[in-house]
Amino acid sequence: MLIRKYENSDFDQLCHVMDRARMQELKTANMEQVFIQLRDAPYLGYLLKCKIYVAIKEEKMVGFVGLRSHELSFLYVDPNFSKARSRKETNGVCFKAIRKTNKARSIY
Repeated sequence: MLIRKYENSDFDQLCHVMDRARMQELKTANMEQVFIQLRDAPYLGYLLKCKIYVAIKEEKMVGFVGLRSHELSFLYVDPNFSKARSRKETNGVCFKAIRKTNKARSIY
């Protein structure tokens, strides 16, 4: 598993991960009708201003975190990845990404 900083070339995969995970989140709450693709979402600018780290496995993005100075703003994992892995491994991916920054270490 590779954890690295987001690059502009990651945008399509970032959208794919967030859209799939967001839809799963909304289905759980029976709110699919309010789904908006990330490309059209009003919070896209806010996300892109975050320090974003992506988790890559076998050349595919499986998750990402968006960090602000003292806040974890976004944390999304591709549902296909999280279904195929144990909860422990999925959480591990998230926390490895968070630990990539010194600012994030101060949260904990």
